[in-house]
Amino acid sequence: MATRATTGTVAHTWRIRNFGSVREIFSTGKLYSDTFWCPPLLPDKQQPRSRTVSVGDSHHRGHSDAPSSSSLVPMSWVIIIYPNGNNRKDHCSCYLRVVPTLEEKQRVGWKRDYMNFTMQMQVVQKKTKFGAPETMDLVTWTSDNCSFDAENPDWGNHKLLEHSKLPPIETDHDLFITIYITFHIVEPHLPKHFYSNYNLKPILAMSPASSSPSSSVADPDSDSFDEDDSAVQFVFPPLDLTAQLADPRFVDITFRFPGDPRLLHAHRVILTPRAPGLLDHLSPSGEWATSLEPIVVMNAPYDIFFSILHYVYSSRFPPAETADARLNDVQFLIATYEVAQTYKMDELMTRCAKQVAELADDEFKLTKYWAQLFRFGFVIKERAVRDKVLPWVINHWDEVKGSEALKLLTAEENLMVWLKDTFQEIEGRSTTE
Repeated sequence: MATRATTGTVAHTWRIRNFGSVREIFSTGKLYSDTFWCPPLLPDKQQPRSRTVSVGDSHHRGHSDAPSSSSLVPMSWVIIIYPNGNNRKDHCSCYLRVVPTLEEKQRVGWKRDYMNFTMQMQVVQKKTKFGAPETMDLVTWTSDNCSFDAENPDWGNHKLLEHSKLPPIETDHDLFITIYITFHIVEPHLPKHFYSNYNLKPILAMSPASSSPSSSVADPDSDSFDEDDSAVQFVFPPLDLTAQLADPRFVDITFRFPGDPRLLHAHRVILTPRAPGLLDHLSPSGEWATSLEPIVVMNAPYDIFFSILHYVYSSRFPPAETADARLNDVQFLIATYEVAQTYKMDELMTRCAKQVAELADDEFKLTKYWAQLFRFGFVIKERAVRDKVLPWVINHWDEVKGSEALKLLTAEENLMVWLKDTFQEIEGRSTTE
């Protein structure tokens, strides 16, 4: 990251590497930049003679003759981006957030008043047919006069950039966000209706204590890692939430499993909007909302339920022995789907079904798990799975007709109904074609 400043403005550039992958990983999340600072806020008539001072590797224009007081502490900021939008999935949302100084935290009613800022976005594609990077300007947006305080610590644009203006998600490209902040005092002039500009409406106010980024997943062994460069800040969620879900501190709901001594812990405030069907199924009387007793999970083993909770918190499965082990485990995906169906978690069901359909293209997995795939395809009427496994069963009928797996399948009460419906559908599709 790079920051540069004059007596009137500060400019900060944040580079997000491989932004296409970031959009895929953070389908519902947000990212924070490193904290950056600008010179103290002074009235125009008090602006002293300036000189250039060096802070680390960045050069800022400071104040040499200013009187020494706590009000001259540099102001800190952070940039927030929602790669897939805060409330519009087809846009990138971006905000400027204040990081309160110690002086501000100690002063009731602190405010950084009547400030302006401009956001610019550029994209750099690393590989072109000419072998050189290609830079493309995407958008420039300027705010009205803004007042930053404890209740409204961030301002920005919910619909800053349409995804259609970005390169394809599979294309290797970096995103550059540059913020220009006008930090000198201006005359107060607020619109009559303060929130009349929808794009400038602040996002949900958060505690100033949570404003500063706390974690990074930059890989020191990566070729692109540079201690002085801009490592993308992945504040929430981390890749693995095992420690958090096993930690009994700061939680208000606990799950236990018959015959398994391990417990899982969670937060009602997260489960209520993200997985209401889970709570309603496990505690239909509504006791989960007030009771401090552990909830007994009868329909899912610890590993499956842990994966579901991990998905509720982060929209992804926990890492296994290898990064992609769970997404290549047919039995795990089917078991997770069935539990998610019980809890009415449609998004998770869809993702499991899609992944199972992709695994059904693998001849080895078809041979090993044909019975589970066969039943899965017919139970949920997932055409993509069913149309792949049925021809395989027909072509390998001599191998499967006397197998124990087929005997278990034929014991299914609705098997013949599934087969009849399938053949009728196939016949109807053939007639239409």
